[in-house]
Amino acid sequence: MVITVEFRKLLFAVDTVPVSTAACERGFRAMNDICTPLRSLLTVNHISSCMYNQIVGPPLIMWRPECYVKSWLAKDRRAATSLHGKARASKLPADDKIQSACKVSEL
Repeated sequence: MVITVEFRKLLFAVDTVPVSTAACERGFRAMNDICTPLRSLLTVNHISSCMYNQIVGPPLIMWRPECYVKSWLAKDRRAATSLHGKARASKLPADDKIQSACKVSEL
């Protein structure tokens, strides 16, 4: 059986069409994980790069976080194992209402 060049192009085109919508759904899921209301100022190029890393990036086992952890701690930030958070400068007015509500709910 002889396959012509045009037929090969058609076969190649058909092979690139996804069988299901899973790839598209994976892409939208990655975009929704990356572009959140807290990170809405990312540019299209940054979102695209982050999506590529999430979808096609190297396996997590290859990531070496030590340099990032050292950089984080060098900036005098809290470690994940720290038992103490930042102390409040003053008592917030809402604290009295919350404590009152807790006392009422204990009754």
